[in-house]
Amino acid sequence: MTNSVPEWQIKFTDVTSQLVDELLASAKQCDTYGEATSFIKKLSSKAYGTADDGKALATMKLNDAICECALHELYKEERSLPIRRDE
Repeated sequence: MTNSVPEWQIKFTDVTSQLVDELLASAKQCDTYGEATSFIKKLSSKAYGTADDGKALATMKLNDAICECALHELYKEERSLPIRRDE
């Protein structure tokens, strides 16, 4: 990899997408969207606290960002479900 900003942006995007996809797959092992949402929110709650070093702070920020993105994707999927009406 060279010293190129666009290459790093692509790498960050790829890593983020992979982590979000893995988290969604894990959350979807739950029985309901509510349980999946709770799972992601519980994981997200670990993103807060005191960081003693830069890596710990970066980990908390990454955790928060990945969980927020996964929740957004989960909500988007849930909102696209059809409304079932008994006729």
